[in-house]
Amino acid sequence: MRTPVCREFGIELPIFAFSHCRDVVAEVTRAGGMGVFGAAGCNAEQLERELCWIDERVGDKPYAVDLLMPNRYQKTSAAQRLDPGQLIPAAHREFARRLLDDAGVPPLPALQGKEILDAYAARINMTPDDAEALIDVSLQHPQVRLIVSALGVAPQHLIERIHARGIKLGALVGKPCRALRSELTEAWLRADAPAPLTMPLQTILMAESMKRLERHPDTRFLTYPVGQIVGDLQRESSCRQIIEELLHDYLAAIDRLHSLGT
Repeated sequence: MRTPVCREFGIELPIFAFSHCRDVVAEVTRAGGMGVFGAAGCNAEQLERELCWIDERVGDKPYAVDLLMPNRYQKTSAAQRLDPGQLIPAAHREFARRLLDDAGVPPLPALQGKEILDAYAARINMTPDDAEALIDVSLQHPQVRLIVSALGVAPQHLIERIHARGIKLGALVGKPCRALRSELTEAWLRADAPAPLTMPLQTILMAESMKRLERHPDTRFLTYPVGQIVGDLQRESSCRQIIEELLHDYLAAIDRLHSLGT
């Protein structure tokens, strides 16, 4: 299946697999596609460890890194991220807490709550400065042949910097965020809901809600960013098996096309 994109990146199959799981990225890359590692939850040191792990398993095969490179964002300091009270309007915090309080979802433990939220906030890398640090790491790994901006077109200076190193830059476009719909997501569309905040503030705001739901799952409110393919997920499969199924479907489609011409 030699297509222009295969020749461009030196891959066997035009299959790009986006995942926050390094194992998936490595397996898809080894199977002939291009694994794309989602690095939003990594700081520079963590990303270096993850990419070294992938390097050791893919040999000379190329893979990609997916980063958050916002053009619109709220400037925040590291200290502010660890104290949402400095950043998040009181009305937004009260609305988010009341949703789960009214649903009977227990609050975070009094002694552990701040520690849990501090650790979560420290993992949020959603500003151009964060992106710059992760780009620095990515460019040190020769098998990274593609960097993707998960938030649409990247800022111009980042585009120029990545292209100057001979690396292709992609951009995911469409809705700002596709997520599983639930009572939690629908509540923010109500007339009495405060307007969503700019990045990364809305993510910081939702940290407490997400951690409460992780500790006490309530299927009415569970949500997660996910693509439309979630509607077709019916069973657990290995990366290699999925790629084999895609190839089988491709060959079957080619056979049908050939039959139309005979």
